[in-house]
Amino acid sequence: MNIESISLIKVSEDILSIIKQNKQPLHGKLSFEKEVIINTAKNILEDASYFSQKDPAAEQSIEYVYHSYSAFKAVMYYRISHMLYSIGQQDEQLYYLKFLAKSISEKAKVETGIEIHPAATIGVPFIIDHGIGTVIGETTEIGSRCYFLQGVILGSEGIGNNESGKRHPTIGDDVEIGAHVRVLGPITIGDCVKISPYCVIRDSIPTGAKVVLNTEYQLKMEGQGSILVYGVVATDKDTIAIYGENLKDLQASFICSSDTRHRVSTHVVENSNRVLSIKINVFAEIPDNTFEDKNAFKDISLVLKKKDDVVLIINRCKAIQKILYHQVQEKNTAITYVHQR
Repeated sequence: MNIESISLIKVSEDILSIIKQNKQPLHGKLSFEKEVIINTAKNILEDASYFSQKDPAAEQSIEYVYHSYSAFKAVMYYRISHMLYSIGQQDEQLYYLKFLAKSISEKAKVETGIEIHPAATIGVPFIIDHGIGTVIGETTEIGSRCYFLQGVILGSEGIGNNESGKRHPTIGDDVEIGAHVRVLGPITIGDCVKISPYCVIRDSIPTGAKVVLNTEYQLKMEGQGSILVYGVVATDKDTIAIYGENLKDLQASFICSSDTRHRVSTHVVENSNRVLSIKINVFAEIPDNTFEDKNAFKDISLVLKKKDDVVLIINRCKAIQKILYHQVQEKNTAITYVHQR
């Protein structure tokens, strides 16, 4: 279905209708230049067209997206509220339009479960798919052709009493952000970046990067310095390297489920503030062939301790799983099988 299936006149009329429905009665008659309404309508149509192309469920129908997608409606309401907010920001006599813009934004939040501040700057086209729980903060800047899923938060680093000024992220062009991602603070996400679900981003990401959450970190830092882990990499057939900050003097060990009864020994071969290298040896007290299944290693967790306090637990680490699996598959691996009696 082509873009003419919903005309600019139709969208322009809908824009005016939405404005009138949310008009605050004390501010008199509203008037807008025709060109402003038409440009906003064009942006809305471009959003709908892009959505119909990128989402297979939309069946390439602009009309289907326009009339039935609540996530698209949230973006449409944003375009209208942003138009009003921008006019109110530029003209002191029309300052009240900022109140109207926020009113429309709040209505969209209630109707769609998506909150986009009208002051945010979002390029065209833009897609929020599904969308429930998505929040886009006031000073956010988003480029063109970006695609977000549900639960994405583009927020500030603090909770209350944040400083005014730029405090939300800047997102480049052609960025895809998966469900429940948090991007926090005035950082920059480069063009063509893909962020997998559930990532928490606090540092700028370069153009073309792909951010994947391989592990889950559980932190208990009572009385300890701030320990950060940036990644865990298999550097050899029996060695992993943990990269981060304040890693010196950490001791490493493994915990595992009682089902598989794995026994894994560790030996620290390098320990600095930024790198912790650990050699791994596997011993087993299980029947033969248990290690043929890669899933046998999925419940092993790496525990990092400083003295007697657990400071970090790394769960389901792919680098560790890879080493353990290949160790038991090697013909000459140093594994002792002790069969159950």
